[in-house]
Amino acid sequence: MTTMTRKPRVPLVPVKALVMPEIKRRLTLLADREGLPLSLYLRRLLANHVTGPGTHFTKGAT
Repeated sequence: MTTMTRKPRVPLVPVKALVMPEIKRRLTLLADREGLPLSLYLRRLLANHVTGPGTHFTKGAT
């Protein structure tokens, strides 16, 4: 029986450090396009994702 040689795990920290700013930049661009601050845009996005459209986070709600 042959023994499997495992590749050493690549740490995720450098990848995450590179990817996170890009994600934030893209989300900020989308939020700007909607005319919302990033936090409100993310909250609305999550609300729509979780409950579907028609929640109190939809456009035009106060």
